[in-house]
Amino acid sequence: MNLDRIALVVAVALVVPWAARADSKPVAARVGVDERIGAALPDLQLKDEHGEPVFLRELIGGNKPIVLSLAYYHCPGLCDIALRELATRLRDSGWKLGKDYDALTVSIDPTDTQLTAAAKRANLLRLLGSGPDVQAWPFTTATQPAIEQLTSALGYRYDYDAATKQYAHPAVSVVLTPAGDVARYLYGPTFEVRTLSLALREARAGRGSPTAWVDRTLLACFRYDSTTHRYEWLITSVMRGGAALFALLLAAAVLVFIRRGRTRRAEA
Repeated sequence: MNLDRIALVVAVALVVPWAARADSKPVAARVGVDERIGAALPDLQLKDEHGEPVFLRELIGGNKPIVLSLAYYHCPGLCDIALRELATRLRDSGWKLGKDYDALTVSIDPTDTQLTAAAKRANLLRLLGSGPDVQAWPFTTATQPAIEQLTSALGYRYDYDAATKQYAHPAVSVVLTPAGDVARYLYGPTFEVRTLSLALREARAGRGSPTAWVDRTLLACFRYDSTTHRYEWLITSVMRGGAALFALLLAAAVLVFIRRGRTRRAEA
């Protein structure tokens, strides 16, 4: 799917159901992300795709980074695109589910059931290339209070329209440290594989794993840009800064020469 079509689907998913709500705030004011880097998530009770109760800390308290996604399983557009793109990038990253990282999806719709969760999970695992018996990516449901606690802790703002029974929500996944703290946000369905890989390395680097020194060495070559939500080569940033400094010095030198020329002409 090309970017134009994705953008169209996202725009429709966000705007159309709320077009008639002229008396409410714009969608952009109600939906978005207030980043909570470093925040610890509350220990909430969820239900997995088998309908079994499970606590959040049981799912994120291991020794691997976790990729957390929020969605609702009967979403007609954006959720399906975002989850499929996430699975595709995880597959293409070379990181192995259950070995290098774990994943978790939580529904923001309290009416979702274990059946819708299981169906969505099966489709995503096929796309990822993992068997249905893998335990490292549960698809869970939750009560409304639990959903509100989780989204509040993540700074994830969404909105529900009762007339259409649809949600407006941001397309974002969250990378958690093995301890369950927020490490990085991955924006949009089409973020780069490199961004995903470096975010996972950043989340894993502080846990004293056998590869921690490799992670830290690679991360030393990159800088996360909070405006573009991408990792950039540090040398590129340095060169940009150097180019800006050179341009500033050049402009200052030209200004000095101009002023000196005017002074000389005035003296003559």
